[in-house]
Amino acid sequence: MKSDEYPPKRTEAAMKHGTNSWGQLLAVHRTRCGMNQDKLAKIMGITQSLVSCYERGKTLPPLDQVSDMCVTLDLTGTERQRFVEEAYLAHTPDRVLAIVMDLRVQVRRLRKLLTDRGIDLPDI
Repeated sequence: MKSDEYPPKRTEAAMKHGTNSWGQLLAVHRTRCGMNQDKLAKIMGITQSLVSCYERGKTLPPLDQVSDMCVTLDLTGTERQRFVEEAYLAHTPDRVLAIVMDLRVQVRRLRKLLTDRGIDLPDI
């Protein structure tokens, strides 16, 4: 997985790790504003099915889109802070996994480069 891939797919481990707090918050704030998924999608320039995926925790929006949603959903103060914090927390497992996967690829490349030059590294 690339670390800049959007929308990032939720890993199985990430979905089992916690609840879908951010998606639930999105649904609560959307309905509180009197919007259905289709209306929010049109305002945000995305599809209704993507809004549904966000709310069910199947995928996550880019973090800049979260800020735009705060404006669209008229979130301020502690509501906005919680909404943004939950989005960042939801991204964390995916980001960490992406970084780890990228590092594994880099280590393999470095190991091959050194081996090609006759330098053996111990396994760690």
